[in-house]
Amino acid sequence: DLFADNATTNMASVDYQSVDYMQIDQYNLPVQRLWRDFYQTIKACNVVLDKVPAIEMNETLKKHLLAEARFFRAMMYFDLVRMFGAVPLHKKDVESSEEENIPRSPRDEVFEFIIADLKIAEQDLTYTGRMGGGHPYPLSASALLARVYLTYGALHKDNAYFQLAVKKADEVIPSFPMLV
Repeated sequence: DLFADNATTNMASVDYQSVDYMQIDQYNLPVQRLWRDFYQTIKACNVVLDKVPAIEMNETLKKHLLAEARFFRAMMYFDLVRMFGAVPLHKKDVESSEEENIPRSPRDEVFEFIIADLKIAEQDLTYTGRMGGGHPYPLSASALLARVYLTYGALHKDNAYFQLAVKKADEVIPSFPMLV
């Protein structure tokens, strides 16, 4: 929330104060940890996406597990691209020695990747035995996709993406009576 300016810090640490004042650099320890944690999560998602297809198991559950990995990977990239702009795009599991050599991908390419992952997640999050308790629902993907469209539309002043955001939000909101 410090990044979004929704909170402030009363910590004496220069690292946290610099985040609070939006004056951060590559030496800021909390930001380094955040970056590391995002990419560790993306790596875990990529391992699932690379390894699970070869496992013999219930196909509906398999599709659901892959959709969960896509959902969480998209969520990580969405936060990364909003905070840092162009970021390295790890589309598959890479060895740690290769990670440092992946260049930053343009912001629009990252958004396209996020949207593609969320569209698949929307369709494939169907196994009811794994919903809730921290697992995403199909509407979780739709809600996140609405935010992605809204953010992309605002960045490019593109009404078409605003309309996509409205359409997705209209699909989600009626399912949650407390939002109506």
